[in-house]
Amino acid sequence: MPIVNCFLKELQYSIFFYGDSPVFLFDENNDITILQSSQGSRQGCAAGTHGFCLGKHPLLTKLQADFPEFFLRVLTDELIPLVPPPASDSYADWQLTFSPHADFLVDLKHLSFEIAGLSLNLDKAGLLLPVGSSLPSDEVRAKFPPFDFQQEGFPVAGSPIGTDTFMNQFVDDNIKDAEIKLPLLKSLKSPRAAHRLLTCCASKLMSFLSATVPPNIMLPSLHKFDVLIESAFF
Repeated sequence: MPIVNCFLKELQYSIFFYGDSPVFLFDENNDITILQSSQGSRQGCAAGTHGFCLGKHPLLTKLQADFPEFFLRVLTDELIPLVPPPASDSYADWQLTFSPHADFLVDLKHLSFEIAGLSLNLDKAGLLLPVGSSLPSDEVRAKFPPFDFQQEGFPVAGSPIGTDTFMNQFVDDNIKDAEIKLPLLKSLKSPRAAHRLLTCCASKLMSFLSATVPPNIMLPSLHKFDVLIESAFF
């Protein structure tokens, strides 16, 4: 009964937010065309992420049941399976560790489409290995789709995970992007608009990384960023 009640509440939730709703289209003459949307979340809706996660939940439940030895960590459309380490650091044990992950990817691709209508983006897929660990043999690698095996690092949910060198390079690339964006504010004719963009948008470019990357990695880059912000302001 609790499961049924939970399902009904989620169904009511979905109908409330994503039942027939108007979509307003403006043409070049500012004339309005109204369409009725009866499928999918609306752009900008704060409940869209929750609706997406609800639709993906049966997929995750199935994967966890089929691969109980994996620890699944999920952030919206990012799925990170934490693979148990091998019994030893030997080459043979590492090869045995890779095979279940290949099976997991096959099931993930199949079930994602079957259960949730999703496709697996292999361009963002990969396996991060400890530095110095064995890489998969050609035979084991053939079990995987086009796939990246890394020992340096990966960006996960927009934040770098890996060696200090990898994280430093990732943060440095973001600072270089800021160096390009911030001077553009100086070209605006309205100082008020430039100040508004600087305080509400540009000054927050590094906020997410500041919350997810260790301070010893972020601190030198944040000093550079502060100088860029001060320069753009004055």
